[in-house]
Amino acid sequence: MKIHIHSAALSVLAAAFAATLPAQVVRYGFDSTYKTGVAQWTPNTGSGGEKSAKGAAQLNSLDLRMFAVGGANADLATAPGVAGKGRALDLTGNTPGTINGAVAQQNADSPGGFKALTITGWMKPAAPLQKDMTLIRSFATGPSGGGFWIFATGSNALMLQLGDGSKSARFPVHTTAVAAQDKWVFFAVSWDGGAGLANWYFGGESDAPAAPVRVAAPASIGMTLTATKQMSVGRASSKSPGFRGLFDDIQIFDTALAQEKIEAIRQSALAR
Repeated sequence: MKIHIHSAALSVLAAAFAATLPAQVVRYGFDSTYKTGVAQWTPNTGSGGEKSAKGAAQLNSLDLRMFAVGGANADLATAPGVAGKGRALDLTGNTPGTINGAVAQQNADSPGGFKALTITGWMKPAAPLQKDMTLIRSFATGPSGGGFWIFATGSNALMLQLGDGSKSARFPVHTTAVAAQDKWVFFAVSWDGGAGLANWYFGGESDAPAAPVRVAAPASIGMTLTATKQMSVGRASSKSPGFRGLFDDIQIFDTALAQEKIEAIRQSALAR
């Protein structure tokens, strides 16, 4: 069922819900001025990372540094954002096997120590999702690795993988929503480490998220997600396909948000 809400009502609802939302650890809106010559990167406006005494971004503030093919700094936040507002991260130049894309680099660890987690964002695929295509990753492999990772397992399937040292858990979901091309898709996943459950949500610019798809992974009960040295958006390894399309308004919380909060986040991108 489609829900149509006027922009004024969206603003009121978003403001009301925002007042009760927990602090965001990470939020990338991609709307700031980006200057490749002076390392003014897409800022993290969440609470994670550190800033200098003057408020300037530092390498460990989780600000996103964007790279083109070959590794050079490049302003990739150039496409229109959700609802035509602001700007979005443009990874339409990605091709299978390339590693261009935005990546957060910092001296200190990226987000970790989570006992619960919510990740939300918008994507606009320009080509079908492919197996092992990364959406968001803060995950290190190996016996001491861990963190969180959302990646595709097919053209209509995503996976949330969590790690705590040598322990790992996976939460798969199949939905035709992510198979849409050239259309903004809102996605969210909320993990409760106490219950070992994750809820997936999918919506659009005019569609509120449908009833959650609940996935249980008892192995995730009691996990504390390990921090890693790098977080990335849309970045693939040399052996994996790069995401082709746009990303906007990526947010990460250190708690498991309920559906009404998820909907408030979706509305906030439309009302900005």
